[in-house]
Amino acid sequence: MAANTDDALLLHLNEAIATIRDKEQLFQIIARKLRLIFPFDMMGISIFDPELKNKRLFFKDYTTIAPPEP
Repeated sequence: MAANTDDALLLHLNEAIATIRDKEQLFQIIARKLRLIFPFDMMGISIFDPELKNKRLFFKDYTTIAPPEP
């Protein structure tokens, strides 16, 4: 049963990453889903641009947002 839940979560995250272009909205969805599995206060996303050979880092503080209900 847990494997099905994990698969569904990963599929949802994959779809969100592939379709959502608004950074704040994407962070919110990823944070909401991951907090169902484990607690955290901050998260970051690193995007590598192979053409420019650099990384962009995005960090978000979630200490003021209540964890989701199970």
